Amino acid sequence: MKKMLLLSLLLALCVSSAMAEKVVIFIENLLYSADTETNTATVTDHEIAPNVSMRLTIPSSITYGGVEYSVKNIGFGAFCACTSLKSVTIPNSVDSIGSSAFSGCTSLQSVTIPNSVTSIQYNAFSDCTSLQSISIPNSVTSIGWSAFSSCTSLKSVTIPNSVTSIQYSTFADCSSLQSVFIPNSVTSIVEAAFSGCTSLQSIIIPNSVKSIGAGAFADCKNLCNITCSASLPPALKDYLDKDKKVYTDFFKGVPCHTLYVPEESVELYKNSRWAEWFSEIQGYKELENEPEEVIEEVLEKGQEDEPEKESNHTILYTLLAIAALIWILYRHIKSYKS
Repeated sequence: MKKMLLLSLLLALCVSSAMAEKVVIFIENLLYSADTETNTATVTDHEIAPNVSMRLTIPSSITYGGVEYSVKNIGFGAFCACTSLKSVTIPNSVDSIGSSAFSGCTSLQSVTIPNSVTSIQYNAFSDCTSLQSISIPNSVTSIGWSAFSSCTSLKSVTIPNSVTSIQYSTFADCSSLQSVFIPNSVTSIVEAAFSGCTSLQSIIIPNSVKSIGAGAFADCKNLCNITCSASLPPALKDYLDKDKKVYTDFFKGVPCHTLYVPEESVELYKNSRWAEWFSEIQGYKELENEPEEVIEEVLEKGQEDEPEKESNHTILYTLLAIAALIWILYRHIKSYKS
């Protein structure tokens, strides 16, 4: 009995000590949880009026009781369903954007994510229906499942080369998504990653990808051009739900019937599960540079050489036309068989 009493007392002391390390602070419509040992703070909630259009800049630090706390995290659901939030700038002190942090912010149009952020957790920006573009910095190594799902106005996204996996439903039902760049760092595209992206017209799967989950591109109804650059066909992995039902709808509802692969890998793809989804598998010859790299170089040069006088802007348009021609030429070369 005495031992139990002693253990209870020690536990109470530990809990009391842990609680003493946290301080709740409210400053300028934002609620923080501050750690007095590390002098860091997490944004945990807000009191932003629903009928006020808000452009928010989160501070990199706050001061309370004469102590300065560095703002390190945007906590779980901190701005969830904040419908008045129009734009947000996250400071470069933050390294993590928590689960559902901005989920349901239906008026949110722009987000500035600094190079300090390494993790964007699940549902972080889901259902942000007014968000048209997002720039994910190279510091981000982890993007959680459904992080940008149902962002129905999102038109383009570039995944940084620090990310190795595109998680479950990360961009699912982004119905306006027209272009997405997947870097060579990605090794897996998980279940339903891009399902329901009905405006997506083309996709290049890099040679680093080793596996693709069920439904990854399901119901992409306008996806007419698919290139897989991997020399070895990536494994198409079935999904088994809790009721032991097997899902294999990798490219269900996709109108594309021709798959472009490296010329030397055509037979490997024809003898794999990929042949179940594509009636024609064509080889392409490698170019010295990937088409995106060529076009990017041309566009960059156009920006560098853009003249100050508006009458000379035709130079830039000419460069853009050249870029388009390069792309068309590339597609012809890809479909050529020696």
